Amino acid sequence: PSDLVDIVRDFIVVHQRFEILFARFREGSLKFEEVRRLVADSDSSVLFRLKERVHGLFRDRDLDEPLSRGEALFDLAVGSLFHEALKFRENVYQIEVYGPKVRALRAEADEAADDLVPEFEKILRAASDRLGESMRETETLLDQTRMQLLALLDDAMDRGPSDPVAGFVTRFLFEEREQVEAVYPEGIEELLVRVHDTVLGGYLCAIRSHLASARFDEGEQLIAEARGLEGPEEDRQALINLEAYALGMKAFLEG
Repeated sequence: PSDLVDIVRDFIVVHQRFEILFARFREGSLKFEEVRRLVADSDSSVLFRLKERVHGLFRDRDLDEPLSRGEALFDLAVGSLFHEALKFRENVYQIEVYGPKVRALRAEADEAADDLVPEFEKILRAASDRLGESMRETETLLDQTRMQLLALLDDAMDRGPSDPVAGFVTRFLFEEREQVEAVYPEGIEELLVRVHDTVLGGYLCAIRSHLASARFDEGEQLIAEARGLEGPEEDRQALINLEAYALGMKAFLEG
């Protein structure tokens, strides 16, 4: 169950860091080192780790368990995002590292360099044009991946509210609410309605997961938050039963 939680957590971080890079690009203050920290072919890069986690979860499985449409699309989206980001990084590198060298050569040009310097300048102009295009494509892919992640969570919740995967993921949404809402500004309540049909259904899923892990204090906290929520009568009764169970288990453990 923690595999999908790690993927959600990594994507939240990737999205926020890309937003910072895009803003700095637009204001003209973007540095290659900032891009390199996010986009690299090693575990030092959270984007690389996200790609590897997704491939590991969705590609390294038995042939008897084919990918769902949502899983296949998310796997493709993350892979495409990574490779487009590599293009963005390369264009930033050319402009930041090669640009000053070409300008210096232009200032000190001699006959031997006269033919080369214009070619270098042509390459840099092309890199500059590609940089804007690559940033726009990366931004589009990032948003599409953001939406596809919701579709992936929909699939995960279809296994039922008592499934460990559903519980772990829903707990993460509550525990990292501020970070999640920075990426999904519609708010956590809207996310819960999307993946659990009702806000109360989302609370019940997270509460059951906490109680199954003997996290009674955390479960009680969510129970207190959920008391005033509207929902089907069976869900309201389930909340009452879960509260009784949580209180009883805490009393038992405390002697």
